[in-house]
Amino acid sequence: MKAIETRALTRLFGSLCAVDNLTMAVPCGQVYGFLGPNGAGKTTTLKMLAGLISPSSGTALVAGKEMRPGESSRELRSRVGFLAEDPAFYPWMTAYEALVFTARLHGSSAARAGARAAELLDTVGLSPRAEDRIRGFSRGMRQRLGIALALAGEPDVLLLDEPASALDPIGRKEILDLISSLRGRATILMSSHVLDDVQRVGTWVGILDKGRMVVESPLDDLLHRYATPAFHLEISGDRTQVKSALLSRPWVQGVVEEAGGLRIIASDLQEAQRSIASLLAAEHVSLLEFATVVPTLEDVFLRIVSNNDNADDVRAEQITT
Repeated sequence: MKAIETRALTRLFGSLCAVDNLTMAVPCGQVYGFLGPNGAGKTTTLKMLAGLISPSSGTALVAGKEMRPGESSRELRSRVGFLAEDPAFYPWMTAYEALVFTARLHGSSAARAGARAAELLDTVGLSPRAEDRIRGFSRGMRQRLGIALALAGEPDVLLLDEPASALDPIGRKEILDLISSLRGRATILMSSHVLDDVQRVGTWVGILDKGRMVVESPLDDLLHRYATPAFHLEISGDRTQVKSALLSRPWVQGVVEEAGGLRIIASDLQEAQRSIASLLAAEHVSLLEFATVVPTLEDVFLRIVSNNDNADDVRAEQITT
């Protein structure tokens, strides 16, 4: 059974096509990582699925409720919780008051709203700050409260737009642990540009590029299907210069700077092993470490998006010729 299913979902802003014939299916109970470069259409898609904006064409079925162009469904919004990337609050309210207020908006009785508020404060670890005003909350606390508010209506589907964005390592861990604890209580669709976050808590992944779905799959299957050889390279010398040289080689699909060196995603394992030493010698840098590493979701993402860009270039060339 699918918690979210879209068919040719499209959203235009004037002449700009932000989401282009998007077809996707999110199984019930999963944590679905919704990935894509900046401007790929992730936030626009989430807003459509939350019932905040209407699609230009296509349809979506969310928590059993159908959404069509030009329609706004209050019933849909009652079944979906949404956390914006930068959530807004009434700063003079306490955390408890904000949750009671939101639960009442969803139709809960006063007694049920109070009980729900206390339950959610405990879930997100804010019970000790229940009576504190939100204006004094840190960014991480505001994100946790935002997730609690999104859960106030007891939704079937939870939509999270960059939930760990701009948090320090401790705050990011707290949010990811919270999302992991919610698995099974609601279907979670989570957009993020931090791919390690999705790899830590996700079970399914969809990759969006230029408004179109490029691939969607269970996370483990995706890693197995698309993973290519990757290496960790540590050098003494100018990393920027070496990175540029590597990216010019046809057997390199991507280069990512990481702690202590560079991660190289290679399309040809044997050619990489043959060529690395001579490339470094030509750049007059010394090799300190060269090791094979287990490919990550970031490696897979770079390969898929790079291949999609190359396919677009080929299509454009075919059109112009």
